[in-house]
Amino acid sequence: MKKGAIELSFGLIFTVIVIGVILIVGTFGILNLVDTLKESEYVTFKSEFKNAVEEIKTFDPGTRFVYGGRREALTLPEGEGEFCVLKLGSLLGELPNDKIEAYSEDTGNNAIFSENLDKSFSVEGLTPEPNPLCFTMGRRISFTLEYLGDGEVKISQDE
Repeated sequence: MKKGAIELSFGLIFTVIVIGVILIVGTFGILNLVDTLKESEYVTFKSEFKNAVEEIKTFDPGTRFVYGGRREALTLPEGEGEFCVLKLGSLLGELPNDKIEAYSEDTGNNAIFSENLDKSFSVEGLTPEPNPLCFTMGRRISFTLEYLGDGEVKISQDE
């Protein structure tokens, strides 16, 4: 075999290996970015939802905010299942997932993602009407918050 042919085949093999490594690293980078974007949807929704509840507590009792009306509706993250707000210690209606009630009792969380329990969170003083109040994931949700006084806020579906 000639020296030029060996250098050509070594160069070709090296190029193929480098291209393969670049493709693999790029694929993992893209998959990681997609996971980060999904996670950020949950964090954004959680922040906006909690801020909405805390904001209404700064007003007089009887104040109502309609999200999806004058205030922009919130967008639930993409995914399967439902987002439910529930109040433990009072009569619960039908839940979309058998694990929700036990999970909520164990953690104290009252804002539950039925298919991603680990993303659920707690909001103080929130009373849903009806109990539980559930919304389908991946949609803009319209709801009404009403400040009842003493740190209690009622959430209901937009009328």
